[in-house]
Order: sequence, then C-alpha cells, then structure tokens
Amino acid sequence: QTDTWVPADPKFVVPNQLAVFNCNGMAGVSARWVFKDGGNRVVQTPLLSRSGQMISLDVRVEEWTGARTLALVPFEKSFDIGLLEPGTYTLDFKSWGTTLKQIEFTIVQTPTAAHPVDDGCFFVRQHYRDFLSREPDGGGFAFWTNELNNCGLDAHCLEVKRINVSAAFFLSIEFRETGYYVYRI
Repeated sequence: QTDTWVPADPKFVVPNQLAVFNCNGMAGVSARWVFKDGGNRVVQTPLLSRSGQMISLDVRVEEWTGARTLALVPFEKSFDIGLLEPGTYTLDFKSWGTTLKQIEFTIVQTPTAAHPVDDGCFFVRQHYRDFLSREPDGGGFAFWTNELNNCGLDAHCLEVKRINVSAAFFLSIEFRETGYYVYRI
C-alpha cells in the first residue's frame, strides 16, 4: 500500500476552539486543533455555503496513512466567510460533510470609524503589534474584537471595553515576559 492523504475520522478532528469574528461586516472563523500526532492537515480550500441564517463551512481535514510523529501538534487556521448583515447566524463547521461543531453567533452593527484606531479590528491588531510584537492569533483576535463589537453603537460601552482591552494586554503574562522590559527602561 502506498502512503497517502485520506479524509480524517471526524471524531478525532473536532476543533478545540472555534470562534467567529467580524471586521467591518466581513466575518471570519478561527479554528484551533490539537492533533494527537503529526499526521493531519487541513485542505486549503474550504467549501462554504449559506442558506438564510445557516452558514456551512466544510474545512476538509485529512490524515496521513504512513508513519507519523508522536507529539501533540497545535494547529490554527482562519477562514473568511464573507460579508454578513447584522443578525444572528448558525455556523455548521464540518469536515468532509460531517458536522464537527455548531455555534450560534451574532453580528451587531458597529459605528463607522472616523479614524483607523476607532475601528475595533485595527485597535486589537495594533495592540498585538505594540504590546506583544507579533500578529494576532485567530482565537485571541476573535475574542478581543468581539468584546468591542458587542457594544454595537453604545459609545460609553465601547469606551469602557477599549480601556479593558488595553489593560488586559498591559497586564498579560506574555507582555510582562517580552515587551515589559522595554517599558521599564
């Protein structure tokens, strides 16, 4: 038998974390897996379909039939799901047609940013760059962006959330172990 890639058994490829984020109406999904060995991959082109408020994303996880490394392998990938109007949606996250996880999420109307820093996505991405000296990971980006987006058009809520996000980055362990040294000098 020739070693090759085949569709992975769905019960072994359910993502550990699954989050939806919204940047200026463009929605994305961040998925994080911890595979039990080095013999898995996610095929690059996911199948995306939409019927009303149901969005189906088939990411197609494959496994290698040959020899594998025995190690826990974290893997994270983000997928664009396109422009969404404000409302409540259900994401049906699949692999090779089999549902792995379903989550419900809400897209809220956010104010148009007068300046780039007023945009929640820019604000969070810049915090990753300034405090942690790196690009955001999908799960963290989704979490912090959703914190800001959940305020909708409430200016007071947005002000408080922006302060909380900044404080969380400043007090994070990662910042204290990397960028905080420069701050102290």
